[in-house]
Amino acid sequence: MKASAASSQTPSNSIRGAWSNQDPDKLLEEARNGNAQAREELFTHLSRSLRNIAAARLRGGLARYIDDSVQDALVTVFRRLDDVETNIGGYAYRCLLHTISHIYRDPRTFVPEPPPMTALTRA
Repeated sequence: MKASAASSQTPSNSIRGAWSNQDPDKLLEEARNGNAQAREELFTHLSRSLRNIAAARLRGGLARYIDDSVQDALVTVFRRLDDVETNIGGYAYRCLLHTISHIYRDPRTFVPEPPPMTALTRA
């Protein structure tokens, strides 16, 4: 059985590839400056790339965490967008690996979203 072209790519290549016609560093700068279209393009590209990587790493019973791990990584990336100097794809990849490492340690304790606000307020 032949390996597909997508599976033979290294993670950094799969994130770097297909940035439409934009330079990722320029998109990052525009997104920081409030350009909604640049943010949308970053989100679209990163979510597609991170999902492919997560699907390759989370198999079997852990496959149910693919969407949660991608969402968690994207939230981290976009919260810290102003702190990323360059190589947004590499930073997103590291965020995803961090999330996946928590899932591998103990999937029962992985909570992709914060508790509801009612749990944080006093009666």
